[in-house]
Amino acid sequence: MYPWRRLHLPHHRECRTFRLACRDFSPDTSSGYPHNALNFFKTIIIHILLITHKSALRLRFLETLVFICPALFSISCSDDKTIVSAGTGRLSLNIEIDNTFYYPDGAVVGAPEFLLPEIAQTGVFMRSVAGSYSHVWSSFTDFPQDDIYYTGSYHLQAFYGYEQEGFDCPYYSAVADIDILPGQTLHQDMALRPVSTANTVAFDPEMSAGFKSVRAYLHAEGGGYFGYDTACDDVLYLLPGHTSVYLELTMPDGREVGYKAFEIAQTESGVLYEYRFTIDSSGGYPVVTCTVGSESVSRTIDSAFIAAMPLN
Repeated sequence: MYPWRRLHLPHHRECRTFRLACRDFSPDTSSGYPHNALNFFKTIIIHILLITHKSALRLRFLETLVFICPALFSISCSDDKTIVSAGTGRLSLNIEIDNTFYYPDGAVVGAPEFLLPEIAQTGVFMRSVAGSYSHVWSSFTDFPQDDIYYTGSYHLQAFYGYEQEGFDCPYYSAVADIDILPGQTLHQDMALRPVSTANTVAFDPEMSAGFKSVRAYLHAEGGGYFGYDTACDDVLYLLPGHTSVYLELTMPDGREVGYKAFEIAQTESGVLYEYRFTIDSSGGYPVVTCTVGSESVSRTIDSAFIAAMPLN
């Protein structure tokens, strides 16, 4: 006869005490992480010994322990790796940031230097594909290395300046879809690259001589408007997409002119766009040209063009 069949349960009142012991001392798994169950089994054994008043029952129970102690010992000696094998795995993460930008023709930009954040300034977002888990760490230093997660597929994103734009405000990001496997540790490398476009505006000195004031505004669809005057040479970071540059001029006689000087249907992440304005005053009216890469758009600022401007 198997030993567990030889174990007779106590009387009704004692059985109730046994059930209460099981309920009150069951291992806590509410956090989602495995726990050592040895203390639980120890508690159950003590309660059974307390409620088995008759020596015969206690003797039979002790005989049963001879068979179940090896199992308890294996549980008590299980380390984290054994726990991980039961439907969980580990994740460690390494992050790098690449602040390289390119010209529209694919050449690497040597200057200006682009903002390079510290690794500690990056955040991490993790979400299970099943949708049962998600978490954001605002700093990479808070991310728990070699932590335990349930097996399954996850989406990871490391980021800096999430969807921000502005002067000295780049947005860097790296994404990865990963699988946590039972009993294994995944070492995931992530290299953040620019999501933003980099933009500069330059005016030839003749622009200041030909007009009382000159100012350009850059705008990416869905974002803000950022102004450049003739003294500004800062790098402006915008989100990629349909991008326009507007030019505002004040004529020598005080009349004001504003128009869309150039637009790009779709700018690309990690690309530097340099907008350069020049003026040709050799004719009767000034001709203003905006050049980006190999493309140029010119506009003659004559009386008819000024008259067509909407009234403020």
